[in-house]
Amino acid sequence: MTVDNLVAVLGRQTRIASGGQLGGDMQIDLRVYRWDNIGLLVYTRDGQSVLLMEVNQAPEFVTEKGITFDTPRAEVEAAYGRPTKVSQFGANPNNLSFQYDSLGLEVFFSGAARVQGLGIFRPGSASSVWKP
Repeated sequence: MTVDNLVAVLGRQTRIASGGQLGGDMQIDLRVYRWDNIGLLVYTRDGQSVLLMEVNQAPEFVTEKGITFDTPRAEVEAAYGRPTKVSQFGANPNNLSFQYDSLGLEVFFSGAARVQGLGIFRPGSASSVWKP
């Protein structure tokens, strides 16, 4: 699905941000399309191909191992083990993103030890979104 397909289905995005505005661990040449009304963020480099799709505070999204919004961090680690990489984002040092590169899964925690959102990306392509 392209960004244009998403806009056609969801309507015009709330805003667009650049990767440089997202934090030190993101690739700076990314653009992020946000639909704040549904908690969706779509990361792209070319304005078309989706590299990462994230949902925030959306309990209706559940991983195959039962991880969803508000799941404790310990349960995430018990289900998936150690992440390939842990990134900090924003000003709060407790804002963490766990990336499981071989699974194409991101789980993030915003200031709490509970899941605040989930992301999906092509397995093995985390370095196209996050700095290595």
